[in-house]
Amino acid sequence: MLHKDLILLQQVEGNHFWSLPGGTVEFGETGESALKREMKEELGAEVEILRLLWVVENFFFDAERRHHEIALYFLTLLQANSRPLIERSFESNVGPRILTFNWFSTEPEVLRTLSLQPSFLRTAIGCVPASTKHVVQQG
Repeated sequence: MLHKDLILLQQVEGNHFWSLPGGTVEFGETGESALKREMKEELGAEVEILRLLWVVENFFFDAERRHHEIALYFLTLLQANSRPLIERSFESNVGPRILTFNWFSTEPEVLRTLSLQPSFLRTAIGCVPASTKHVVQQG
């Protein structure tokens, strides 16, 4: 989630990395509907979806197994005076998980220092594509 020269990232309790806010699609739900629902649940905020930026095939390992995730990344707009625009850092409880949200500068030297997943975002955030791009992320 971009706002001016900042990006909103989340960290799930127990994880060592940051990622973009989002979630999973429920059966019968579109990607856009899922994102709107997840932002309401996690951020307490309504978002406007402007357009699809990336379709990402993300291949990664965790401690237990290999994963092949297909993810949709949208450019979104927060409503004025929403919680994420007022608070620079905050937490949200979603079920048993605690999510920490923080705004970071989109400056390349800041993004390079973050443990950001998927890692293609470290450079992609600085050059948002004019049209939808397909990304394959290994590892």
